[in-house]
Amino acid sequence: MALFLCLAWFGLGAAFFGLWRARQVQPQLELVGRSGLLLCRTEDYAQAQDGYGSVDVKALELDGEEVRFSTVLYLKDASPHFEPGDLLAVQVRLDRAPLETQRGYSQKGIFLRAKQIGPLEQKPGKRPFSAWPAAAAKEMAETFQRRLPGRKGALLTGIITGNKDGFTASQRRELNLSGAAHLAAVSGLHISVLLAAAMALLGRWWGGLLGLPLCLLMTLLAGGTPSALRALTMAVCSVGALWLRRDRDGPSALAAALVLILLFRPMSVLDAGLQLSFSAAAGLAWLLPGMTESIRRTLPGNGPGRRLARSLLGALAASLAAQAFSLPVSALVFQRVSLTALGTNLLLLPLLTPVLTLGLLLAALEPIWPAAGREIAWLLRPLLGLMDGIQSKAASLPWASATGGSVFLLMFAFGGAAAALFFLRKKQAGRSLAALALCAALCLSMAELEQAFTVRLTVASSRGSGLILTSRSGQVSAFCSGKMRTDRFYQTAQQALDRLGGDRVHRLWLTSPAGIGPIRPADSRWAQVDWLAAPEGLLPELALGEENFSYQSGGSFVFPGGKGVLLGEEGGYVLQLEAPGCVLLAACGQKPEELLRVVKKHELTCDILVIDGDYAQDLPRLAAVCQRAEPDLLICVQSAYEREEQTVGAVFEGPVVYLPDYSSAEIACWAPPGKGGGLQ
Repeated sequence: MALFLCLAWFGLGAAFFGLWRARQVQPQLELVGRSGLLLCRTEDYAQAQDGYGSVDVKALELDGEEVRFSTVLYLKDASPHFEPGDLLAVQVRLDRAPLETQRGYSQKGIFLRAKQIGPLEQKPGKRPFSAWPAAAAKEMAETFQRRLPGRKGALLTGIITGNKDGFTASQRRELNLSGAAHLAAVSGLHISVLLAAAMALLGRWWGGLLGLPLCLLMTLLAGGTPSALRALTMAVCSVGALWLRRDRDGPSALAAALVLILLFRPMSVLDAGLQLSFSAAAGLAWLLPGMTESIRRTLPGNGPGRRLARSLLGALAASLAAQAFSLPVSALVFQRVSLTALGTNLLLLPLLTPVLTLGLLLAALEPIWPAAGREIAWLLRPLLGLMDGIQSKAASLPWASATGGSVFLLMFAFGGAAAALFFLRKKQAGRSLAALALCAALCLSMAELEQAFTVRLTVASSRGSGLILTSRSGQVSAFCSGKMRTDRFYQTAQQALDRLGGDRVHRLWLTSPAGIGPIRPADSRWAQVDWLAAPEGLLPELALGEENFSYQSGGSFVFPGGKGVLLGEEGGYVLQLEAPGCVLLAACGQKPEELLRVVKKHELTCDILVIDGDYAQDLPRLAAVCQRAEPDLLICVQSAYEREEQTVGAVFEGPVVYLPDYSSAEIACWAPPGKGGGLQ
């Protein structure tokens, strides 16, 4: 019977996805390559980029024809000023949006991107109610920053709205390493704390009447993320069960939340936030009731000591239950496990309720009673300072997190221990959980084997310069393929490190005579460099690494997972990296004719060729380079999206990846070896 029900649900899900694709996705894909006048409404504030701007919009009409889809509109204006709900009429060209999950298009169900190719006009019109949450969230962020400037205001903004734009780079890193990043993402923790506080003050009936609208408000302020929607749905089910005097059924509420979310946003199943949120909620729903009952049987009585012990053990049980299912997912997604998360969260959770309550009061009273807002901010300052200090100290511990192979060894031990524990209970459900835990441990051990024999290659774009990173077993090496300022290097490197699961650059090679300009980052040193190598004469200007090394033209070297060589000419170097199954060739500050000369002289071939957007100005020489090097993939690092109009794909028959600023491409390299001509 259970197998029949599983097959039935699988069939219904496949049929729904097919219908959704036919009704929603296919009409969008038919618009690829079309140009025309797009009437759209902005869904968020416009963002300024280097050389262009972008804004999320909802398309309404295309050349007078009614359309309905969400997209990202790329603007020629480098500093656009648009607010949520603005009505725009703009000449655009529609292209297919990339589907990489780290860019967010697949998760949001966005399959088209629009590029401005003509004039833009802002139309008059009344802003819809759907534009209110984004405007309210921005107003709250400005209020918090005005009353609590710096890290405290940014932390409060993240707790209330989930917006992390105001975080400093070191603050982001510390939250990740300490295992407290979920505090800045509106989720079940925030919703349950808010609802519990309302019920504790007003009782079940009136507390529910007040708490549910507050939970809805937080969900809207957070932008309706999957984790917030899941928490809101379960809160509604929980309050409804209390009002109807029925038993609360956590697994059923969790299943209902998943069905409702996927019914309207099928692609959100790819969202790591949804996976982590539902896995944590599953642990709370299936494991916490039994753990809580065991604590009550072990510590009966109503004495103050017993009640305190039950409260502390209950908080510990909740953390363990939430991490039981979410920890393997987190390890696979982020390639890192925080070893201080349990203790950090036990210290931070008691502070969340007063901070959340006072923060909402500050946002509500500041516009109408500034004096009260000033007093509330005075109360919040020490609480936020304490929260920030706890996570900062936890992140600074040398054993704060584990990466690479140690992550999967830890997960294997965790899965084995869980399997043994459940199996010893000698119940059918316990043995099922034991089998599940053992399978998870085996999968993680296979992932560890893959990590041991795989080198991950990442090419990140930063203002037209490329940052090439290789990672193997947690060891990250970086190569700067162009001119890049120090502050930009830190920012780009940390974004790539977060995806690679590392916390520092172990070895950095500067491959251009100009290299990284000696400009200190405004924030503290958060993308740490252990070892730095640079051309002769450059190192005295820099102090990025703890150890420095000078090399000459033509120097060869090894890095974790491969080897490389720098072939120099006046004005720049050609970088060749050989990893298992892949040879990469990158032009580091060289003009097309200089790259062609080096390729001819050393008879270089490669699997991946990395160039910058300036090569579109000399397509004949680029064609000659591609003909001799015979790459399978061409990566073009660009400073702005308009460079795609001067496409380098005209001289290359294979796939071309364009990397505008803030984007990256990732490749997994493993045997059999590539066809590269080897290192000279």
